[in-house]
Parts: sequence; C-alpha cells; structure tokens
Amino acid sequence: MIGLNKGESLHALMRKMFFGGQGELRDRTYNDQLNAASSLNLLVAAIVPWNTVQMQVALRQIREDGHRIKESDLVHLSPLMRHHIGLYGQYHFNVDLYGKSPLPNVDY
Repeated sequence: MIGLNKGESLHALMRKMFFGGQGELRDRTYNDQLNAASSLNLLVAAIVPWNTVQMQVALRQIREDGHRIKESDLVHLSPLMRHHIGLYGQYHFNVDLYGKSPLPNVDY
C-alpha cells in the first residue's frame, strides 16, 4: 500500500509540474514530445532531492528542540510533497548565492 501511495504522489507531483499543457503533450513531433517529457523528469529529479534536504533540516531542528521522533513515523514521510511549490508568479534568484548552501551545516 505504501508503494502505491508513493507512486500516486509521484504522478500527482508530475501533473502539478506539467501545468503548461494542462497535462497533455501537445507537440506533434516525437523529438518535441521527448524534450517535454525529459524536461518534466529533470524538474521532478531536482525537486525530490531539494525536498529531501529540507526534510532532513526540519527533522534535525525538531530533534534539537528536544522532541522525539519515532522511526516508525518516518516511513510515512515522502520527498514528493508539492503543496509548497509556487508555479505562478515572479521568481527572484540571487546569483551571489550560487555555489553556496543557503542552509546551515548542509553540504551539497
């Protein structure tokens, strides 16, 4: 059951990321369709490790604050979260931060 839920979570994340074509490949050529699918996979492949790092930071902070976390509860966590991802709006990137970790004590 857990595998099924994680698979469904992956598909839900991919559907959310694939909003431009409203979940449809509308390109006519195979190469354009392949580029769209590959771009989606690359985007999801970037989101999952980012979420994983953020979850590790949060869990470390919770433990440092003195709260106990049961190992049996950790199996219910997944880096396939998507509700915090803003798809619309303006994005600002500080290029001075590239190459530096924005998180304390995290090595990439």
